[in-house]
Amino acid sequence: MGSMIALLVRSPYEVARLRSSQHWPGDFTEETDCGDGWRVAFSDDGPQDMNGAVQAYTRETGCPALLFFIIDKRCALVHAAVPGGPTRHAILGLRTAMGAGIDTTGYQIAETRQELLAWAHAAGTAPRPDMLDTVLFHDGGDDLGIKLTAGLFAGLGIPDFRDTNPFEPSVGQEDKVVTGPKQEVDAEAVLLARSPVEIPRLRAAYGWPGGWNHEQKFKKNWRAASSGEWPDDTHGVLNAFATETGGPVLLSYVTDAGFVIVKGTSRPGQYWETVLGLDAAHAVGHGANYDESDIYPFYKNSRLWSADAGLTSDDQTLRIAYERSGALGEEVPLLFVLYAGLGIPGCEHIPPYWDGSALEPDASGWVIVPSFQITFG
Repeated sequence: MGSMIALLVRSPYEVARLRSSQHWPGDFTEETDCGDGWRVAFSDDGPQDMNGAVQAYTRETGCPALLFFIIDKRCALVHAAVPGGPTRHAILGLRTAMGAGIDTTGYQIAETRQELLAWAHAAGTAPRPDMLDTVLFHDGGDDLGIKLTAGLFAGLGIPDFRDTNPFEPSVGQEDKVVTGPKQEVDAEAVLLARSPVEIPRLRAAYGWPGGWNHEQKFKKNWRAASSGEWPDDTHGVLNAFATETGGPVLLSYVTDAGFVIVKGTSRPGQYWETVLGLDAAHAVGHGANYDESDIYPFYKNSRLWSADAGLTSDDQTLRIAYERSGALGEEVPLLFVLYAGLGIPGCEHIPPYWDGSALEPDASGWVIVPSFQITFG
C-alpha cells in the first residue's frame, strides 16, 4: 500500500521553496493552505533523519513544525518540534502501529498529550483536548492514516481544521453502539481496598448480603475479597469502605461473559464507572452506553484514582487493560491487569496480556498467583 510523508509548517513561502527542502528526496506532490500561514505538504519520500528534518524546518521558519510518517495509510509516527526544544514523538493509531512492529517501549499517552498541548501553546493555536484524546486513543486501521493526521491538526487547533471532525460518520451511517441480544450473565463482586485487617472484618462489610468467599492479600495492606452478592446502593457501599479505610476503593463486577464492570471512588461524593472487555460486553447486549470513545475517560479516571491512592500507575498497562476485547475466561485476567496498571503493590509483574496462567517468581521470590477463583452460578 505504501507510505507517505506529511509536513506541517508555518511560512509565507511554499514548502518546496524553503531552504530546508533543498535536499529533500523526491518531490512534494501536494500542498494545502491551512489558514493563518500554516501549510501542509505531502511527499512519497522522506529523509532518513526525520528528527533532523523537522528541527531544520523549525529553525528556518522560527515556528513549531510537525513531520508525519504515515505507514501504509493505516497509522502515523509524528515528529513534533518547537524552536529551541527537542523533537517529541507521538503515535497515531497505536494498536495498528504495534501490530506493524513499531517499538512502543516506554511510550506514555498522558505524557504525549501534554507535549502536544505544549506544542500548540508554542504555536499560538487553540487546541481541542477532546480531539487530541480521540486521536491518541484511536486504534488506526485501513485508510485511517490521513484521517488521524487531520484529527491531530484539529486537536492542535490548526485554523482550517479547528472546527472539523474527520471521524464523524457519513450521512446515513448510524452513530451508535451495535450490541447483540441482551443476555443474562452471572457475576462475582470483588472489592479492592487498603486495610490492615481483612475486608470481611471491616464494619462496612458486616451488612454485606451473602457474606464473603475468598480474599487475596497483596503488598502494603492492599487486599481484594470476593462475594457472590452485593448491595443495591453501590455508591453507599463505596463511601462506607472508603470512609472506614481512609483511602480509595474499587468494586468490580466480574461476569462469566468475559467482561468486568468497575466502579470506584477516591474522593467524597465522586464516583466513576468503567468497563473492561467492552467488546465482550457488547456481544451479550451489555454496556451499550459505552463505546471506544469512552476509553480515554476510563483511562483518565483510573490514573486519577491511582494518584489519589499514592500509587504510580503504569500508563501502557492501563491502556492495554481497557483496549483488550474480553472473551469467555478473560474476566479475571482483565481485572488483575487493571490492578497492575493502577500500580497495586504486588502486581508489578503481571504482564499486560496475562491470560490467567501461573506467573514466574520475581527476584524477591514473590509469586503472583490469584488465591481466589471467581465462580459463577
